[in-house]
Amino acid sequence: MVMMMSETVDTSKRKYTVSQFNKDQVSRIYSEKNFEENLLRFNLPEDLTIFLGLQFRESAYLFKKLDSKKKENFYISAISYPCSRINETLEAREVLLYNYKENGDPRSCLINREDDPQFILLPQDWCNLDNGDTVEFQYVPEDQPDTERYLEVHVG
Repeated sequence: MVMMMSETVDTSKRKYTVSQFNKDQVSRIYSEKNFEENLLRFNLPEDLTIFLGLQFRESAYLFKKLDSKKKENFYISAISYPCSRINETLEAREVLLYNYKENGDPRSCLINREDDPQFILLPQDWCNLDNGDTVEFQYVPEDQPDTERYLEVHVG
């Protein structure tokens, strides 16, 4: 099943729970990968990643930035440099994108980029989050020419 996208996307904030990464809960196609210790898993909103252009990509770019309340937030982009609206980031990182079988066998090898949502993995000490913490994803469209769309990830 291919998700059809229109010219609009739901830009409301969506809450997701961050979970401790468990290698036994991912597709067996990733079983040969050497994963770091103490990783957190972030499931990404499928329609927003498609609209952002990440569906068929191997990786995405994360930018860490302090908000006006000195709280760390993240920005996910398809491009490797922060757009002018993000600017002054504390740190940038390229992360691999993984697919998973939603509402199915997490170990399934029958995953594909056309139908299955994505997740990313981040070292726990890099993102200062714990298992069970909540994050909100919000889509930010390009407002003007020469600006890039991205996802804001607000730490709950």
